[in-house]
Amino acid sequence: MQIKVITYNVNNSNRAVDSLVALCDSSYDLVLISIQEYYWFAILKYLKLDFKNYAHKYYENIWGLVTIVLSPNELDIKWEKTCFGPMYCGNKGFITCVINQSILFISAHLSHGQKNHRRESELRKIAKSIDFYTKEGQNIPVILAGDLNFRLKRFNSNKYEEKDDQLSPLKTDLDFSEHPITFSPTYKFKSRTSEYDTTRTPSYCDRILFRNVNVNSYKSVEDILFSDHRPVVLDCKILKLSQQNIINTNNVCQYSFISCFIFDYFVLFSILLILLIYRAVI
Repeated sequence: MQIKVITYNVNNSNRAVDSLVALCDSSYDLVLISIQEYYWFAILKYLKLDFKNYAHKYYENIWGLVTIVLSPNELDIKWEKTCFGPMYCGNKGFITCVINQSILFISAHLSHGQKNHRRESELRKIAKSIDFYTKEGQNIPVILAGDLNFRLKRFNSNKYEEKDDQLSPLKTDLDFSEHPITFSPTYKFKSRTSEYDTTRTPSYCDRILFRNVNVNSYKSVEDILFSDHRPVVLDCKILKLSQQNIINTNNVCQYSFISCFIFDYFVLFSILLILLIYRAVI
């Protein structure tokens, strides 16, 4: 099974979202996309973008975090949404996608800034969620993609240094793999340029981690300039699916889903109310 995985923080740019279409050629059995900071999801949902190469399209979101699954074949998809923050409400979180009871795809957006302990806690919650769906020795393919927001302690312009990466010790601790990084940092760029914003240390915020998949390539797309991030793409394959299905798919906790739903629509209705009041005043 040939799979393409894409993560892109689009900085709420419609043109950045549109640029993803060109990355999704028809040669894959599965395309998994994680989009962060796209707050016009309703437009995306109704227009369905222009993924003509794939007959079946599946969408889910938490506020600005959008997950898209594309396939030439119909899929059995189950979703779970988890928000971070007080009472599990907030605009950071992760979406778990169970595909055909045999593949786990997690789309995530973790906390930004220099507070690494918060990101570490959030990544551990994701790992714990994965454990909920799998049993030891099951070898379920797991793919985690998103703006994980881990920073570099220092930036070496010549090459990636694992020792400077906040994420490195966590990958080992939580049993995640990552293909060797050979591309430049994907954040933060000046708008519509290839120049880094020197007010921030360039970092590898946009990452794709995995378990039980074979990687063909791992790269950033440096010529898409519509955001302050660059897309990251993983080309991989699954040689053999586990004979055992993912467990607990009919018994997921709904509390986090409900709180995310409330947060999404509370924010939406608040914006609409402000606009109505503004129009009434003027």
